[in-house]
Amino acid sequence: MLVKWVELTTPPRITLDHIRPLFNFKSLLDFDVTYNYPFAITDADLECIARSWPKLRTLMLSEYPYFRSDDIDLPTLGSLLPFAEHCPDLINLGLFLNVSLPFPTPSAIKQPFRKLEVLNFGQSYIQDADVIRVAAFISRLCDPSVQIKMGHAVSVYSFSPCLAVNAEDTPDTEIATRNDRWEKVVNAVGVLQQARQLELDRIRELERRLAELTAEAESLRQA
Repeated sequence: MLVKWVELTTPPRITLDHIRPLFNFKSLLDFDVTYNYPFAITDADLECIARSWPKLRTLMLSEYPYFRSDDIDLPTLGSLLPFAEHCPDLINLGLFLNVSLPFPTPSAIKQPFRKLEVLNFGQSYIQDADVIRVAAFISRLCDPSVQIKMGHAVSVYSFSPCLAVNAEDTPDTEIATRNDRWEKVVNAVGVLQQARQLELDRIRELERRLAELTAEAESLRQA
């Protein structure tokens, strides 16, 4: 049985102070929280989490929240960087972000994710104007094998108002619009990564040919 109710007052949002006592568990591997509302956390808070749990394999922080409002502060896309740097074993990462907020350029990425398999943006905010720069950032941060997920919740245990019978049904038009934008990001990431790989292959071929010519020149010099 699934019971739904309407809350007349907004409950407290989860903050870093609620999580901080768990930082004593330095070897924590998996942390997954589903909650009606987005976490009240900043980029700095997420960096603190990444530094405190370096052995994380899974981190999911209410990426499909019930309550969504343009009035709340959310972490930026730049909040992914500390997890790539400090959590080398991270496999699954799910965060609710506002990628329309300013974030570093791809050149700021010093360490891509090493073992990440799934990057879940859930119902994260994104505008059409953000697609290319978000894709450029992700294409540098993630390996081509990383699955980028987004959209509505499909689990009957989810708190999301966008609960769907199956993955093809999206009852919320706002979320459907965001899904379309994230699909564009996924497609653009693939194109950028493919272009980068072709460029790397071309450079390797030029380096190989240069080595051959150098060897030939040296052989002629010694003849």
